[in-house]
Amino acid sequence: MDFDKIDYDFQYLLNEDSYVEDDCVNLFHNILHRYTSSQPCPMDYFSSVQSISPVDPNQSHIQLFFYGENYSEVGHWVCLFYNGESLRIYDGLKGKSVPSSQQKFVDALFPHKPPMLFPDVQAQSNSYDCGVFAIAYATSLALHQNPTFENYINAEMRPHLFRILESRELMQFPSIPRKPRGIHKRDIFMEYNQKENQIIKAEPKMVERNEPAIRLKKMEKEELQAEEDMFENQPNLFQQINMADHRVVQLEYEYREFVKKNNHKILKQLVMFKSSQNIVKQNNHKIL
Repeated sequence: MDFDKIDYDFQYLLNEDSYVEDDCVNLFHNILHRYTSSQPCPMDYFSSVQSISPVDPNQSHIQLFFYGENYSEVGHWVCLFYNGESLRIYDGLKGKSVPSSQQKFVDALFPHKPPMLFPDVQAQSNSYDCGVFAIAYATSLALHQNPTFENYINAEMRPHLFRILESRELMQFPSIPRKPRGIHKRDIFMEYNQKENQIIKAEPKMVERNEPAIRLKKMEKEELQAEEDMFENQPNLFQQINMADHRVVQLEYEYREFVKKNNHKILKQLVMFKSSQNIVKQNNHKIL
C-alpha cells in the first residue's frame, strides 16, 4: 500500500471519549506489516469466515481483533499474538475467554488451534479506550516488549497513537515498568521452527526511509556533533560562566550591605531634601 496517498483524518482520536474506528486499525495493520513478518487480516474480511486466510503455524503473527457483530456497533478491541507455540490474547478488560460469536473467526485464523492464553496486562480505565490499549499492546509486541510488564501512561497514549498514524512509524508507547504479582518474566518472542527443530527469534523488519529523511537525520547528527565540538574546544567556558555568576551574586551582596550600613545617611539626606522643599514652598512668594 502507498502510505503517502492515504488521507485519513485521525484528529478524532485526541478526544478522550472517542472510539478507535476500523479505518484506524487497518492503517495500523499496514504499519505493523512494515515492521514485522505479520500480515494482519483486513477488518472487512471478518464479515465472512471464508475470506480469512489462515496464519502459517510456523510464523509469528500480531493482529487486532474485534469483539462485536459489526463495526458500526460498539464492540471491543483486543490484540492477538501468536508466537509459533501459543495464541496470546491481550484484553484491556482482562477477559479470559473469546465470545462464542467470535470463536469461528479465531478458528479461521488459526485452524491448527494453538492453546490460548490470556496474559495479565494493564487494564483500560474506561469503556472506550480498548482500541488504544490494543494498539499499544501490539506496538510493544512488534518492538519486542512484553505488554505484561508495561504500564502505559494514559494521558500520553492518544497523542502518541496519533503520531504513529501520522508518521507511519512504530514507536514505543510511553510507559513505566510493571511487575504483576506472581508472574515471572519470560521471553514470549521465541517461535518454534518445526522443520529445523530449533528455536528461532523473529526479528522486526526495518522501515525503508526515503532519501530526504536520511539527509535530515544526517544534518541533525552533524549539528549535534558541531555543538559538542564547540564545548570541547572551549573547556573554560563553563568555568567562566560560573565565575561571572558568582561575581554578580557578590556584587548584589555588597550593594545590600552598603545600603544597610548607610541607610541612616540616606534617610537623613532625604529628610533634609524634604525640608528644603517645604522652605521653598513657604517662601516662594518672597522669592518671586
